[in-house]
Amino acid sequence: MKRFVASVLVLLLTLSLFSGLAAVAGAEMIEQDGFTCERLRNGSLKLTGYQKKDAGITVNIPASIDGSHVESIGAYAFDGCKMAAVTIPDTVKMIEAFAFNDCTEIQKISIPNTVTFIDGNPFTGCSNLVNISLEPKHPTLQVTSDGVLYSKQNRMLLCYPCSKPDRTFSVMSGTVTIGKNAFYGCALLESITLPSTIKAVGDSAFLGCTSLKNIALPESLLSIGELAFAGCKELSGAVIPRQVLRIEPGTFYNCEALTSVALPENLTTICDRAFFGCKALHEIYIPANVNTIGDAAFFGCSSLTDAHIPVSVTEIGDAAFDDCSVRLYMHLDEYAYAEIYAKRYDISFTYGNEDSFLVDPPAEKSGEKTITMQARGVTGSFPVNVVLSWDGTIKSVTVGESDSDADKAFLALAATEEFLSQFAGRTAPVEGLDVFCGATVSRNGIIDAVNGAASNQ
Repeated sequence: MKRFVASVLVLLLTLSLFSGLAAVAGAEMIEQDGFTCERLRNGSLKLTGYQKKDAGITVNIPASIDGSHVESIGAYAFDGCKMAAVTIPDTVKMIEAFAFNDCTEIQKISIPNTVTFIDGNPFTGCSNLVNISLEPKHPTLQVTSDGVLYSKQNRMLLCYPCSKPDRTFSVMSGTVTIGKNAFYGCALLESITLPSTIKAVGDSAFLGCTSLKNIALPESLLSIGELAFAGCKELSGAVIPRQVLRIEPGTFYNCEALTSVALPENLTTICDRAFFGCKALHEIYIPANVNTIGDAAFFGCSSLTDAHIPVSVTEIGDAAFDDCSVRLYMHLDEYAYAEIYAKRYDISFTYGNEDSFLVDPPAEKSGEKTITMQARGVTGSFPVNVVLSWDGTIKSVTVGESDSDADKAFLALAATEEFLSQFAGRTAPVEGLDVFCGATVSRNGIIDAVNGAASNQ
């Protein structure tokens, strides 16, 4: 399990490459002078690869190959090439993210006016790129005086050259989106200021910004993409704005210095590996609207000693709290689903605040307890006793006295459904549940009795 989880980041980072290869497999491919192209449905060509790896040369991308125009440059087309410069013809209309990934010797690049769409940062890992230039009056793109590439059409920051020596940076006022991979690998940046207009941070936007210590997320923010801050090893704290509903997979993956994070009250989901490897995180408060904590969400948070988990959480994924501190305690609402999880994985827990009774993991997985609740039927309100086994699964339900057999059946069913929805979540058994209404009847018998009572009214 640990080896699998540790490899997830690599899989996510190469996903677009594999999907691109799958698309190429069934397409018509053309090769000429070291260039590999895919013929698209409209007859145009997408440049998908370049075989010559000579260092220090200038690569001139041809306007046409085999009689067809080259209109797009695909992801990883020039991956790892060592050219010093590249010329893009005016037939090209689109450049995909990672197109020039790890072209570590490239120093300058000019983008023609015909390029109207760039899908994320094409220049990831271009550690010597110092000059991105545009033709005058470019219709959709803009390079600011500090050399940062923006989309005017989408008000999106597309690329902050990772070779820039600056330690601080302020995103241009009016920007709405930080694009995919926009600050990828910008290892020198320590502080970034976002304007109050930002609504979205794209996938891997700040991935590998290993010196980033300070970034304030504005209240305008609606979404944060997968792996957005992965590998930001100096980031010490984060306050997630109130309109963000999900912490996406790997958002804070291996943020080793992250000591605190404030989650918004409207949050509903903490996805897989969201805080994987956050070794300095010592306490987490899960808001009351969260229902899901994903696989390995807090895996490897070796300093995590306190996790406050509300009754709203009905799903906790595999290895969610594996490799956390041996002193980890969960602070829970009584009869919360997280209690079942804690018992299952021998995690100590408390009810409520730190002064409440400490429940240690059971030495033997045995025993039971009874909860009493009230349910209302046709003729009144009656007590219902639910007997739980040590891991929180239902053993039986006993309904109080009633004047009506139909009422008894109704009450038993209502109590069972109430328990399933509020306490045990989806892990509680449904099939084979015995319910005691004076005499023992099966769950199917109760459903039949309720249906019969309804049909007689």
